[in-house]
Amino acid sequence: MKKIVCLCVVLIFMLCGCMNSSKYKNSGDWSGLSNYMFAVEVDDFDGDIYEAGTYRFYPDLVDRIDGLMSKETPIVWDIYVSDSEYKNVSELSDTEYVASIGGIDKIEQDIILSQGQYVYINYNEVFGEPAGILRFEKK
Repeated sequence: MKKIVCLCVVLIFMLCGCMNSSKYKNSGDWSGLSNYMFAVEVDDFDGDIYEAGTYRFYPDLVDRIDGLMSKETPIVWDIYVSDSEYKNVSELSDTEYVASIGGIDKIEQDIILSQGQYVYINYNEVFGEPAGILRFEKK
């Protein structure tokens, strides 16, 4: 009987460790050639909802570009963080701008996101074929 109880306890701990304890996302990526927005722990938001915390935003898949003569151009995304939900990105203010991620220098940045905030990822048009995706994950 002791062995069965111990086995059950071990199985419960294993199952709990495999499950995400939060109902919110904690990593994602954006490869669309458009803008994207998500909320941070806003339960009534009609879209993607992420956990609060520090996130690493970084470009990926830009290493495949073959030097200066390539027709592909690494994408740069502007990141805005706001306490307000806007219908149009034109409503964002300069004070809500946080960083530009990507580009030839593969710029990345850690960004602290708090409950109730909205994150706006603005795609910047490039010359040539756009290359890369934006990844973000909680640290």
